[in-house]
Amino acid sequence: MDGNNTWAGLAGRHKEDVMQRIAYEQWMRQVSQEIISKCGMTADDIDDWCYTNDYEEGMSSKRSAARAIRNARALAVSLCQYQSQALRQLYFLGFEAGIRRNDNAIA
Repeated sequence: MDGNNTWAGLAGRHKEDVMQRIAYEQWMRQVSQEIISKCGMTADDIDDWCYTNDYEEGMSSKRSAARAIRNARALAVSLCQYQSQALRQLYFLGFEAGIRRNDNAIA
């Protein structure tokens, strides 16, 4: 096998990896903007969601954001069952206020 072709192949794969990473980062910025518009938080602010799976499945950034918000909302409700009334109120003040305004948009 020709050494130049091997290096060219590796360079080509590296370039593809870099381009995929850039595309994913742009998609994540769109996801974060969707989340900000719905509840005033970024993707990093809400509970973990496997955005990579959504991206690899070809899901739109808007749909992924809606799924992440629904997941965070469900987790918040679950957590609040075990928290004191004061903590429950603090958590929902910021999160639910933003979601209530946009509830129809993420349904």
